[in-house]
Parts: sequence; C-alpha cells; structure tokens
Amino acid sequence: MLLFLFASHSYNFSNPRVLAFNFSPFKKVMMATYKNAFFLLCVLLATKSFAINIVSHPINGLVFEDASGPYPKLLTKLNDVIGTEFSFKVIPLKRAVYHFENKHDNCLLSGNSLTIKNPEKYLVSNPLSEIKLHFFNLQHMPPITNFNDLNQNKLIGGILGIEGLYKKILPEKHRLALVSSDEQSINMLVAKRVQAILGFMPDLNAHLDILHYDERFVLYHGSDNLICHDTRENRDYLQQINQALEDIKASPTYDEIMP
Repeated sequence: MLLFLFASHSYNFSNPRVLAFNFSPFKKVMMATYKNAFFLLCVLLATKSFAINIVSHPINGLVFEDASGPYPKLLTKLNDVIGTEFSFKVIPLKRAVYHFENKHDNCLLSGNSLTIKNPEKYLVSNPLSEIKLHFFNLQHMPPITNFNDLNQNKLIGGILGIEGLYKKILPEKHRLALVSSDEQSINMLVAKRVQAILGFMPDLNAHLDILHYDERFVLYHGSDNLICHDTRENRDYLQQINQALEDIKASPTYDEIMP
C-alpha cells in the first residue's frame, strides 16, 4: 500500500509537514490500537484466574463452611510450594459431588471416592490423611464394640451423600436416619432419636468431650484425597502435589497444620 502511494503521488521530501500530514491517519490507527491493548490488559489484570479449581464439602474439624480449616491450610501450603494458583469453595456434600461430576471444577476434596459414581475413571491424589469410620455414642453409654450391640429396631445416625458406603458395611436389618452434618447427627443422638451415629476419625476429634467409640471396631479404613478429572493438566498437577505432600509429611510442617 505504501508503495502504491509513493508511486501515485510526488512528494516534496524536503517539506516535513507534507509527510506529517499524510501519515497522520496511521498515527491515529496506532494510537487507537495502543488504547485498546491497554484496556484489555487492565481487564486481564483485574480478572483473577486460577489454574486449578477445587470444590469440597464441610468435613468436621478439617474443612469449615467458610473455607477455613486444616485442609484448606494444607492445600494453600502445597500450592505455594509448587507455585500454582487455586480456588477453593465449600458447599454441601451432594452439591459438591454434582459440581465435580459435571466438570464445574478440576478436583473434589472428599473423604472417600465412594461419594462419586464410577470412581475408577478419576485421578486420586496421595492421602491427605487417613480416616476411619466408627460407631459413636455418648460417653455415659457403653461403646459399640460389634454389630450385636445395636438394636435393629432403633435408628443409626449418618450423613447424606455417603449412603453407598453405609450400604456396603452395614447389615440390611439396620435402618439409618440421614442428616446433612455431623453436628445434626450428634444432636439426634443427644435427643435420643438414634441409638448411635456413624462418624469418621479424625473428623470427630473435636467432639470427644461428649462422644466415645471403640478404636478396635473399625467399619471402614480409607483416606481423604483430592479426586480429579483425568486430564493432562490435572495429571501434572497431582504429580506435583503428591511430591510436595510427601515432602511436607516428612517435615514438622504437616503436624503443625493437621490436628
């Protein structure tokens, strides 16, 4: 285009005003381009983007509804070590599983992979911590040491969202009263609406001032993990997280964070 202009017109190159006048449209275009680029840069800087989005549900003593607790602290430390930005939100268990399974988030932090359908198709991190499922009752009541200690005519308290796990471990004759949280389950026990409740350790550590259990009668032994969709991005992420987790577990930092 410039060659065409030079070929079609004769210019007095000794007069700088001629050149300034003819090139002014190009200056205007360039100035407009710079302004648009600057605006887009401001928008990008103002919009916080995260490499990894993690959803969780409240886990008694470990993840609180306001997204605080030992596990969020541990995740923050791990992601700081590997230099990854992440978002973390906490919603009720069933909603958290729904969000994850419908790919609203990269990963789900959950007590066990039995909370999701077809767990074998997902990636699972190394254990954040071990968990054990027990029967709990009030301290003035005798501990549940085996299934024969339970009255099949009375209810057992449990948590919505992990019915699949309960069905695998409980005899069919026992009936459940399911609620949304451990606190609600404990309230049912105090109100004598259930004979015992199902709960995980270390989740219920904070309630051992009123509850007790038989350490030898373990109904399920598993772990809390990050469960992620099987993508290259998530595989790379979990590989780094697993290495950072093992390093932190070998240091005093892990015990300082976890109860």
